[in-house]
Amino acid sequence: MKYYILLLIIVILITPLLTSFMVRKHIGINNQKENRIIEIFKDHPFESSFTPGEDQLNSVALKLKNTGIRNHEPANFVLILNQDKLRTVQFNGSNIGDGAWTRLSFENIADSKNKTFIFNLSSPTTTRENSIAIQTDENGKPAIVTYHKVISYPSLIKQIYSQFIVRLFFDKLFFLYWLSCLLGSWLILSRKSWFENS
Repeated sequence: MKYYILLLIIVILITPLLTSFMVRKHIGINNQKENRIIEIFKDHPFESSFTPGEDQLNSVALKLKNTGIRNHEPANFVLILNQDKLRTVQFNGSNIGDGAWTRLSFENIADSKNKTFIFNLSSPTTTRENSIAIQTDENGKPAIVTYHKVISYPSLIKQIYSQFIVRLFFDKLFFLYWLSCLLGSWLILSRKSWFENS
C-alpha cells in the first residue's frame, strides 16, 4: 500500500513537468481586474500601455464587449513602441463576444522584456449607438493578459513548479483540490486492498 501512495505522490509531482511540454505559449501579465467599461467608436479610440516582464511577446488578450453582438464593423489594434507602429491587427465586431476575452495575435517580438508598449484600439466606422467597449479597472487600466512564445523549457518548468508551490501554500481551493485527489486515491486503493485480502 505504501508503494501505491508513493507512486501517487510522484505522479502528482511530475504532472506539471509533463504538461509543460504541451505548452507553446505562456502567460506574462495577467491583470483581470474589471469594474469599468469604456466605449470605443468613431473619433473615440482607446489607448493604454503595458510593460511585459518577458521576452517573445506574440499575443495580447483584452476583455472586450460587443453588447448583443450587434457591431460588425472593422476595428484596429495597433502596438506602438517609441512612437513606431510595430504591429497592427485588424479584426471586426464579429470577433468580439458580449464581455469576453479577445486574443489578438501578431508576429513574435523577441526583445519585449521590460519595454513599455502603447496600444491603440479604434473602430473608425462605428457609431456611438453601436459602440464596442473595453473593460478596465477603476483607474482605466485595461483587463489584459499577455502571451509569450516558449523558447526555454527549463525556465518554463521552473516557473510552473514555482507557481505550483505558491498556489499549494496560499490558494486554499487549489490545496483542497490536490488534497482531495490524494485522499480519494488513497481511499480507493485502501478499499481495493481490503477486498483483495478479505
